[in-house]
Amino acid sequence: MKNLLIGNGLNLTNYKENLFLQPNEIYNRFIKNLTNYWNIINKLVYLSEMNLKSLIQQLNPKEGIEKTTGMVFQYIYNEIKLKREFTWNDSYRLVEILGEIAIKSIFFKENIFLIPKITDEYINKITTKYDNIYTLNYIEDWCKGKNINYLHGNLKNHIKSYCDIGSRVLSNNEKYCEFKTNNYIKIDFKDIIFMPINDIINKYNYIVQGLCPRNNLYPANDLFPYAGRDIYKQLEHLENIDVFGMSPYGDEAIIDKIKNIRNKSIYVYKLNNNEINKWKSYGIENCFIDSEEFLNN
Repeated sequence: MKNLLIGNGLNLTNYKENLFLQPNEIYNRFIKNLTNYWNIINKLVYLSEMNLKSLIQQLNPKEGIEKTTGMVFQYIYNEIKLKREFTWNDSYRLVEILGEIAIKSIFFKENIFLIPKITDEYINKITTKYDNIYTLNYIEDWCKGKNINYLHGNLKNHIKSYCDIGSRVLSNNEKYCEFKTNNYIKIDFKDIIFMPINDIINKYNYIVQGLCPRNNLYPANDLFPYAGRDIYKQLEHLENIDVFGMSPYGDEAIIDKIKNIRNKSIYVYKLNNNEINKWKSYGIENCFIDSEEFLNN
């Protein structure tokens, strides 16, 4: 059986259909949303003097949304540390609120729910060649009648058309409830998984390890025990995998799974040396193919 793991690079390959997913497009929506959320972010972490203008000046419109939100996370972390102890409660609240802002920035624009599309050429290739499809994307609307394994969650299980969304966890926070005055769909960000790239918390801490007693974690209305789950367990024991549209930067947990699959091919855009060297830094060798060859193989 042939297995395929796909990331957002599949959507970006279909450039004309998915201009809204270009980093600068998402960035512009992100800044607008971050501005709207800035006061509630301050309240959630018990600060009132964080300088949004100074933060925005540090951000890069060309960076991906995970890295951009990671820089916001780091900025808030630094601001908190100037005033008090940074707690795990702060981490969890920031993951939730930044996840909410990020998902909105990716998929919502001017009261439209934006859904990625790919060309028939790619659809036919993927659906005829591969038995099992694993995706890091939140929507694969093109795949009719084919089972998709959503490793980071299927957004269309929650949303069918434009609506406001919010964090299910933070909906138990009094300050957050005062902010969310309109109706909204509550999203579980342990199901729809988005993690800002930062050095404090990662998918392992938040999803796999679960929420259990630890130092610097304090009782709160928006804090719930969680047993944890291995979101990449489906990739264990596969005999082969092709990887298309996935960056080697960010999530080491999934790369550890890929590394242990004996037969693998990793498609790299124009055989970019920086990306290949990053893959190699994890001990992955001699399996790289130009992504432009995907349709021909």
